[in-house]
Amino acid sequence: MPGWLRGLTGFVAVVALLYVGLGALAFVTGGFDAAPFGTLIGVHHAQKLWNIGAALLCLAVVPRIYAIARRHGAAPLMHAGAIGFAAGYAPAIVAYAVHGGSPPIARTDLHGVTAALSPIARDVIPIVIGFRSPSTSWLGVPVWLGLGLVAAVICSFVALRQRPFTPLFHYLLLTASLLFLVSGAFIDAQSYRYLMPATGALSVVLAAGVWAAFVRSRVAGTVLLASILLLFGLEQRAWFRQLEPDDRSAAMIRCLDRANVRTAFADYWVSYKLTFLTNERIVVAPYNGVDRYPLYTAQVRAQPESPKIPDTMGLSCTQDIFLSR
Repeated sequence: MPGWLRGLTGFVAVVALLYVGLGALAFVTGGFDAAPFGTLIGVHHAQKLWNIGAALLCLAVVPRIYAIARRHGAAPLMHAGAIGFAAGYAPAIVAYAVHGGSPPIARTDLHGVTAALSPIARDVIPIVIGFRSPSTSWLGVPVWLGLGLVAAVICSFVALRQRPFTPLFHYLLLTASLLFLVSGAFIDAQSYRYLMPATGALSVVLAAGVWAAFVRSRVAGTVLLASILLLFGLEQRAWFRQLEPDDRSAAMIRCLDRANVRTAFADYWVSYKLTFLTNERIVVAPYNGVDRYPLYTAQVRAQPESPKIPDTMGLSCTQDIFLSR
């Protein structure tokens, strides 16, 4: 690399590390204001500071990696990787260009993470490994069967000392869980869906653990595999036994059709589902939660007669189900 480019990327790397350090301070302290050289600076949003630091670090590291790749004749591989990344990231780039910026960044600090540990351990982790349903109800599967999962994970990490396989999925399992914890992604038990990338990595880690146990003892490996398969089989059976058809949505749609309603407000978890099931024939926007699609909300608000569907709407269809007209 030219000397000026080495100096520039080095400076950018230092600035990136500064942002990462400020983000760590904001995360630990909850945020503060500083006035270096008489200029007031707010250090409050750890996740935003880390995002900026990560972007700057990429700008500093990628040119150096490219220079190394050119020196070793691997530039075509870098070009292919860059094209693949651009193609995969294209939808986000288009969204930024159309909507004029990125979506809001979640926010939390050390106090928020500490407060979230209990509901994560109580609800999110049991949902991810299958002891609870997405509604947080227990499936009735014996918890002691989870000891097989613990044993397989331990065997898998112990086997990494000999590196008989790539540690990529072990890293993914840890980093996905860490990012979920410190990024502010946790809101409630339904935030379990943000941990789904970790479940794919967990499957590979479990398989590697069973393999490592089988190499040392065929009996131990076979028992470990059988216990894991038994656990997952019981979880699937319990899940399908509790699964019920969604008669409520169909009843709501029939009720709206009888009342000749084409736009309405409803609870967040009801609104988009009804809009999807009717293929936008009836547009229902949320009156609470996150406004995922402002065009739906604007369309509903443009109709002053749009009713509000209460959460407790039953299967009967009467005019008094609407709170307002």
